Amino acid sequence: MKIRYNATQAASFEAEVPGVMDAFRFISYCDDVFGIPECGQCHAPKDELRLVHRRTKEGYDYHSVECKKCHYSFKFGVTQTNPPRLFPRTKDGWVEPYRGGNAKDASDNAPQQQQSQSAPSDSGEQIPW
Repeated sequence: MKIRYNATQAASFEAEVPGVMDAFRFISYCDDVFGIPECGQCHAPKDELRLVHRRTKEGYDYHSVECKKCHYSFKFGVTQTNPPRLFPRTKDGWVEPYRGGNAKDASDNAPQQQQSQSAPSDSGEQIPW
């Protein structure tokens, strides 16, 4: 059986599955990743959300959904299975944007920390992600 999942108006996914249970698993997985209806912080609609993938110099991949309005993001983890799969990090929920520094210096009066080597620089250089 052939099924289609419409993630957005511009993107849809098709799969050939042997039965209803596999179709259910496919749709359930797509809903986990692409089914977020609105921003959990400012409640902007789905069309104000964007998918973000970042890869560090060390080769670590980070996946999230980010709100274009308030810049809060909802992060996904990656399973250690083969093939790896994304899963929603529901315990973290929607988190505020990273603004540099570290967690110990989170107060407004704390001095800004230097940017880490794995974070993108502001020099305008091309970043391969």
